[in-house]
Amino acid sequence: MTKLTRESAAITLDPEAFAPNSEFVLIKNSAYRLPQGVRQVQVVAGCAWLSINGHDMFICAGETAELPTDVQDSAVVSAIDRKPLLIAFTL
Repeated sequence: MTKLTRESAAITLDPEAFAPNSEFVLIKNSAYRLPQGVRQVQVVAGCAWLSINGHDMFICAGETAELPTDVQDSAVVSAIDRKPLLIAFTL
């Protein structure tokens, strides 16, 4: 069984901690397939629906999701709020 963890933390965007082009904005009802190898997703603004290996979780601004290392498929993130979703991810 895949275990996703979620934690709340202060938003700290260290540019050196993120891969090139690892920040993006989605609008409501849009989705984005994260690249293979993503290990952490941070929501900077808005709320996201994160789906990976058949498991779903919701994370909002200031929260970070740690993705499991045994990911078979890449994760999909969707915007679920009226406000734009801004996320950042690390490889």
